[in-house]
Amino acid sequence: MREILKEIRKIPHLNALLSDTEKYPPPEAFCFDRNNFKVLVLGADPSNVSDNGKTILLRTVFGIGSGDQRYFNEILKNLKIIDLGLEDIYVQNLIPVYMKSETGKNKLWDEMALHWIEYLEKEFNKIDRSRKKPVLVTAHRILKVLMNDGEKLLRPVDYYREPDTIPIEPQRNQLNRWLVPFYRHYKYQLGAMKWRRYRDRLRVVIVT
Repeated sequence: MREILKEIRKIPHLNALLSDTEKYPPPEAFCFDRNNFKVLVLGADPSNVSDNGKTILLRTVFGIGSGDQRYFNEILKNLKIIDLGLEDIYVQNLIPVYMKSETGKNKLWDEMALHWIEYLEKEFNKIDRSRKKPVLVTAHRILKVLMNDGEKLLRPVDYYREPDTIPIEPQRNQLNRWLVPFYRHYKYQLGAMKWRRYRDRLRVVIVT
């Protein structure tokens, strides 16, 4: 991580985005049992201005395990709908460090994210050497960055309407893993009847 941060600090417009890593240490990945989990869950980054415009420090990614579940609540609802719980997941962010701008307002997020993909791939390979566990991608912006150049990226709704499009094959993305859109946005709550086929497909993908 230090080497990546060192490189980023050489790029003025990206360096200006970084928060002080001493004051804001990156949250830890979340996992109950690193030897026994079913899926990898991938978030964007820990950046937030949730404390009246100030950053709330999160001990773990999405603040999982703390009393404040606002960041992970919608994802957890979707996990439960397909019969997964906190004991079944390993959760990490693509960008592990805090920035001065939240993801949705960060125009340089994609460029920053590209610096961290190889780092994340190595972490996932340590935790899952088989590369068989699917990565549940919680935002379309993350998926867009991960796809290889020239690979077709569908609209979010098209993945959900056409479940046979998932999982996305390892050779089509930079993580070299099976990727599954698993979006946090309320439009893609799996409890909705219109996403029944997608729910069914997810259960098959995760079992296999």
